[in-house]
Parts: sequence; structure tokens; C-alpha cells
Amino acid sequence: MSTKRLNEEKRPMVEKAQNGINDENDLEFSGGVGSWSRVHVITSFILLALLQAMTWNFWSPISKTALEVYGFTDADVAWLANTANIAMLVFLPAAAIAVDKLGARTPTVLCAGGVLLCTVLRVVPQVFAWSGVNLGHDAALAVNVASMIFNGMSATWLNFAGPALSETWYGAKERAKVTALISVAPYIGVSMGFLIGPVVVPEGRAGKTAMENLLWACVGVAVAVFVAVLVHFPNAPAVAPSRSAARRTSIRSELTVEGDGYSSSKQICGEVCLFQRRSVKSLWIICVTFSLPFGVLSGWMAVLAIVLRDVANVGAKDAGFVGCAMTMLGCVSGMVVAAINDRYPGRMKSMILLLSTLATACFLLFGLQALHYWEVPQALRRPVLFATSIGGGCFLNANLPLFFELAVEETYPEITGSTSTYVLTLGNTFVQSLFLAISFVPGASQDSARWMNWIMMLATPLFTLPLVFMKVLYKRHQDDQATSGRTAARWFDGYGW
Repeated sequence: MSTKRLNEEKRPMVEKAQNGINDENDLEFSGGVGSWSRVHVITSFILLALLQAMTWNFWSPISKTALEVYGFTDADVAWLANTANIAMLVFLPAAAIAVDKLGARTPTVLCAGGVLLCTVLRVVPQVFAWSGVNLGHDAALAVNVASMIFNGMSATWLNFAGPALSETWYGAKERAKVTALISVAPYIGVSMGFLIGPVVVPEGRAGKTAMENLLWACVGVAVAVFVAVLVHFPNAPAVAPSRSAARRTSIRSELTVEGDGYSSSKQICGEVCLFQRRSVKSLWIICVTFSLPFGVLSGWMAVLAIVLRDVANVGAKDAGFVGCAMTMLGCVSGMVVAAINDRYPGRMKSMILLLSTLATACFLLFGLQALHYWEVPQALRRPVLFATSIGGGCFLNANLPLFFELAVEETYPEITGSTSTYVLTLGNTFVQSLFLAISFVPGASQDSARWMNWIMMLATPLFTLPLVFMKVLYKRHQDDQATSGRTAARWFDGYGW
């Protein structure tokens, strides 16, 4: 809808919302008082995100057993994962629209239902086998492809919900920690897939019964999570936990676009002034700074076994350990950094730049050794490669909740938190897919480790530069701290344009 379709009597309210000068007496908020409801909402959502990610990474860690039982080749297993990625990329826009129009409950229930359907479809071959019908390789693969479509559809909202849910349910001094918990849940779920599958399921034909039991266990957990979400998952608490959350609620309830029979609540987003507002410019800068390094890192980690094999003849088991360590340490460091941000707000840009610098140093040392520009003693070659790659992934992954929170801060109140983080997630997924697609280009696959290491070395320092010159205003934080009279930005965050 264009600006012309806004009712004239609502223009003063729009201008006030954009300038952040709504009458504070009209805003009712609780200050983030705890309740069982918010604990249930966040806990059930985190469990759902963990389950979705773990079921996405189900087949790869037990590929040998899958080959013996269903005849799934390595290419089949790879395409199952790619099917979920493609489905996620396709349905991301629809998920963002659904969240803005319907609130958090409906998309979350649909995601829980999608994960449940994913797990149920995977046991279909077993159900047919009980009745004496063997589906065969092609039918079993088709059923599992369908299950991964539902898995990818469910991954959409689960991967960018953190800031929106934390702002809706938690006060200003708790938001970053909750954002971190929700944002790292999918990564922990992937790591759980690497651990649970090989531990529970023996390799080869001997693991058939254990694999089937694990599939049914996933169905049971999915049913429990679906019921938990269905029974209680409101869109928002009765009273907003902060002044900024109350202001967003006020904007959504008052700003209505009418005409041609259309009427719905609207946030002040690109429909008011898409490419002219500072919030949109800041969002694109943050999107580039986040999507390029993180997308490259995600693609690089997906082929880490190939990279380490070509560089130092590292086996798949050791490569899996390195990838798992990068992810888990990144999750822990992300939660630690988020807690520091809650304690000392107004420093997100500075912390992102510091962590990106440390990640750049690690990947630079890794790349110089991998590309033979820096020779180390043979006895130290593997330890140095492992330490630098784990350190680089740890420092870069720690930035994840900070980027999500920074995007919401700088686009407040014009753009909703779900829209801001959706843009970042879409960019990250696109860059990751593009990075992996290059490896299929004729000629590129012959020396894949070399160019992948070059891109990994250069992505973070080059694409973090725009953030250096962006002045961070912390509009949401200023709104929440309106009565304190203190400047929000600290350290280097107040410098830039």
C-alpha cells in the first residue's frame, strides 16, 4: 500500500511514531515482571527449534546405516539436506508476512505441526514394512524428501524469531540473553544430531533397530512439543514488558490502512518510505555486514571435511569434531556476550567489531597456513589448523545475537523485529547457497579448498567495514531509558554517519 492510502487523520500519529515522541502516559508496561506464561512460551519454542534442527541433521551422521537399511547414497543424503534448505529459502517471505499479520502463535503452531509431519513421514516405510510391504529405495527417498520439505518450512520462523519474541515477552535488561538462547538453539540442535545419531545407532545393518527406535522417539518428542505449543502460546502478554514493546503495540493497533475493502494492522515499514528513511539504510548495512561473513562461514563449515582433508589430510571424524566445537563454543560465547550486553548496553557495534577482528585474525592464520604462505613445524600443523578454525568460528558465531539485536535497535519503531531479522536470515541463507553452488561450477571443484579458504579469509574484514562507518543511535534503548537522561551509545558506537 502507498502512503497516499493512509487516512489523513492518522498522519499525526504516524509522524509521532516515526520520531519516537508518543505520549509516555499512553503507554502501559510492566517492566519485565516474570511469569510462568513467558517461561512456557520461550521454553517450548526453544525445544521446537532444537528438534527441528536435530531432525534436519538426522541422516548425515548415520549415513552408513541409512545406506544399508534404505539404500540412501551420500548424494541422496546431501539432497535431503538441500531439500530442507531450498524449502526454507522459498517459504521465508511467507513466514515473515504471516508473523506480521497474525502474530507469533499461528506461525509457531504451524512450525510445530510441520516438524511433527516431518517425523511422522519418516516412519512410513516402517509402517509399510510391518504390513509386509517393502517400499524400496525410490519410494522411501520420496517420502523422506517430503518430510524434509516440511522440515525446511518449519525452519523459517524458528531461525529469525529471537528478537521478536524476546522484545514481546522480556524487559530491556533481559532481551539480549533471551535472543541469544533462541538464536543459538538451531545450532545446538545440529550439534545434537552429530552426537545422538552416532551414539545411539551402530553403523551398518546392525543399527537398523536402533535407527527405527530413534525415529519413533523423534515422533514422540514432536507430539509433546506440538501439544505444548498448541495448548498455550499467546501472541503477547496482557501487559507489555517494556516501553518500547508497548509503543510497538500502540503503533500496530492504531495505524490502519483502509481502502478497496482492505483493512489490517500495519507496522510502519517500507510502505511509509521504503528507501528514504535512515532505518532502512541502517538495516541494509547491517544485512551486508552480517549476511556475507555468516553466509560464507556456514557454507565453509558445510564442506569443512573437504577443506581439512585437502589441507592436512584430516579424516571425517576429526573434521566433525572441529565443526561441532566451532558451533558449540560459538553458542556459549554468544550467550556470554549477550549477557554482557544486557549488563552494559550501548556497545553492540564495538563488541561486534572486536569479535570480528578476532575472527579475522584466526581465519587469516588458518588461511596462510592452508595456502602454504606460513609454514609451521609438522607436529604443530594440525593443532594450529584446529585451533585457528575453531577460534574463528567461535568468535564469528558469538556475533549472531548481537547482529539480531542491533538490527532491531536501529530500525525501531518503523520496522518490526521479525521483519528486520527476516532480512538478515534471508541474506545469510542466500549467500550460503551461492557459496555452495560455486563448488558445482566446472573447474571450481578441482581446487575447491584453495578458493574457499581465500573467501573465508577475506569475507569478514571486507564486509565488516561498512559497520565501522555507521553511527548507532540505539533508538529502542533510548526509548526504554527515556527517564534516565543518559546517552545510549558507548565506546565507538556513537561515531559514524
